[in-house]
Amino acid sequence: MRRFVRALVTSALIAGLIAGTAASAPARVAEKSAKKFCERLLAISSTVPDVSGESGFADASAAFVKQYKKLAKAAPTGELRKAAKTIAKYYGRIADGVDPNSAAASYNDNEIEAIATITEYSLANCPAAGVGPDASQP
Repeated sequence: MRRFVRALVTSALIAGLIAGTAASAPARVAEKSAKKFCERLLAISSTVPDVSGESGFADASAAFVKQYKKLAKAAPTGELRKAAKTIAKYYGRIADGVDPNSAAASYNDNEIEAIATITEYSLANCPAAGVGPDASQP
């Protein structure tokens, strides 16, 4: 009887350890991918483009296209990946020569939704990942 109880208790402890480890592994992966995504987003938001000169907006937009494509690759979810690619396409139009004012005037719902998606994610997850300011602080 004692052996059975010991075996049962040991099995329960091992199962608990395995379950605890399995549950924390995805959390660590999610935290790591959130941090990478947030770091890339912070790099984009810290960029002050030089828009002087004849091709200033096009050159700056081309740089943003590259940054948003990198952001898409670091996105922890498909929804964020799609949002980053949508914003990259917007900047791609400017890089291809579309007037920035015309591009801004023709903002569509997809682009607005993409910006909202990334903003919501960053406010909810980046401070917890240790990147950027803590939005809960005044």
